[in-house]
Amino acid sequence: METAAVELLNTLRTATFAPDGRKRILGTIDAVETLFDSFQRQIEAYHSVMADREQQIAEMLERLSVRDQEFALLEQEFRLQIAKRFGKSREKWNPDEKLQAQLFNEIEAAIREAAAEAKAGDPPANAETVKKDSAESQRRQKEGTGHGGRKPLPSHLLRVERILDLPAGDRVCSSCGKTMSRIGQETSERLCMKPIEFYVEATVRPTYTCGCGCGGIQTAPVPNQIIPKSIASPSVLSQILASKFCDALPFYRQSNILKKREGIDISRATMARWSIQAHLAILPMSNLIRKEIRTSKVMHLDETRVRVLHEDGEIKEGLSWMWCAAARIANPVPEPNRPEIKLITYNYAAGRDMGVAARLIEGFKGTLMTDAYSAYDSPARLANIRQAACMAHVRRYFHDILKVQKSNPKAQKALAFISALYGVERELASRAPEELLKARQERSKPIMAAFWAWLSEEARTVLPKSMLGKAILYTIPLWERLCVYLEDPKVPIDNNIAEQAIRPFAVGRRNWLFFDQNEGAEASTSFYTVIETARANDMEPMHYLRFLFNCIERFGLDSMPWEKLLPVPALRSYAESIGIPYAMGL
Repeated sequence: METAAVELLNTLRTATFAPDGRKRILGTIDAVETLFDSFQRQIEAYHSVMADREQQIAEMLERLSVRDQEFALLEQEFRLQIAKRFGKSREKWNPDEKLQAQLFNEIEAAIREAAAEAKAGDPPANAETVKKDSAESQRRQKEGTGHGGRKPLPSHLLRVERILDLPAGDRVCSSCGKTMSRIGQETSERLCMKPIEFYVEATVRPTYTCGCGCGGIQTAPVPNQIIPKSIASPSVLSQILASKFCDALPFYRQSNILKKREGIDISRATMARWSIQAHLAILPMSNLIRKEIRTSKVMHLDETRVRVLHEDGEIKEGLSWMWCAAARIANPVPEPNRPEIKLITYNYAAGRDMGVAARLIEGFKGTLMTDAYSAYDSPARLANIRQAACMAHVRRYFHDILKVQKSNPKAQKALAFISALYGVERELASRAPEELLKARQERSKPIMAAFWAWLSEEARTVLPKSMLGKAILYTIPLWERLCVYLEDPKVPIDNNIAEQAIRPFAVGRRNWLFFDQNEGAEASTSFYTVIETARANDMEPMHYLRFLFNCIERFGLDSMPWEKLLPVPALRSYAESIGIPYAMGL
């Protein structure tokens, strides 16, 4: 191309002096224009090729960026799973995390400053006040602990004294030879036990008849038994069931323990059969608890998976579900320190659909506290039930970020907002509902407003698939439900009562792994209902089961005063009034 341009220029110079130069110059100019057009086309083609290559490079860079993001997300997920599998499961912050969170929390700083200003007008503590406070602190510490900070052994345990006295010869003074006088004693205690002691109760019913044979034979009637014609007494049955459903000790292990340690041969199948019959006996109590939960102001629901091998005799594919419902109701026997009691019930279902949720909330008219599972939405809407969301689930999403990246400032800031909200709840946990509502309006509501503003701002720039994006996008759709507790003092900030109730079942599941038949899963709901309700109200489950079985044998199933037998501390007084001993729990 360059050579052609040079030749055209030389031709132009020669044509200037030629006789027909004008004609030759015009022709040369045409050739130059043609050449320039060719140049232009080549340049345009070059630019087109370059533009295509630039677009290809941009697409490659974009794909690399997407892959980098995907790799980062996979790395986050990998680190999270490692942390969940091998790390600590607690959500409590260590001191470094809490200190760093304070750097991003203007709300907590303002609360502390206001508290400091309020205390500024108080007179300083004098030495006498400090001394009294110190003495009071020491007194309280001594009342709650034994020697060296050890808690004292319970007072209801039997005390057996072992006296270690000096021999008579050592009680003579070595200086004057007089007999020494006793001035006191030193006492120390240690905990001892007897191995579990089994015994056989033989029921003897003498028979009588008239000597002339006219009156027939008379015998005392057969007493009621929790399981008719069985060797299982209330004490043994309560021990077996509490070991299974409270301590997660499977029946086959209990069978082996009894046979190897005590020589008692009770098969796993027999224990399973006893549990089915005992379930039918205490079913009215579990149904009563379910009924009372529906009368509460707030119902908590949660669910967890369970493996059942056979459903109605057929092999079951996939998972089944155990649904947990919990509530607080007024204590039927008012106590100064316990105005409310907790009720917990378990319900087995082969699926996890909204039909199960609809059955569980049937007849309920209060506020429903759940996680973000959508199966609750339609039944609650059709029943005109207000829904509340759990702040603990929100906290868990942001806390998971710290398991992957401990110094993530945005996760720290979100957790600082949530920590401030829980601080208000802890401070006012024992106050009257009116005080709690006022504090939530005056202190928690501004924190929630600041939290919402921060979430809205971060949602504009966060990557949706990142852990922070998932946490924010989980929280924002639930915001209206998360704010419900601000307007109702009966509604708690989270769903922890249900989650704490379902945790023992999830822990026990690691031991027994599955149910063979759905009948066994359904029977277990009665025991978990009774045991977890008893435990939630500080009643020892095994003692409560034994008392319940003793009452059944005393009154008979048709005459049981179920309403008076709810597992609450006042039950001990009722047990004393009817003459059925109730063992003191710890």
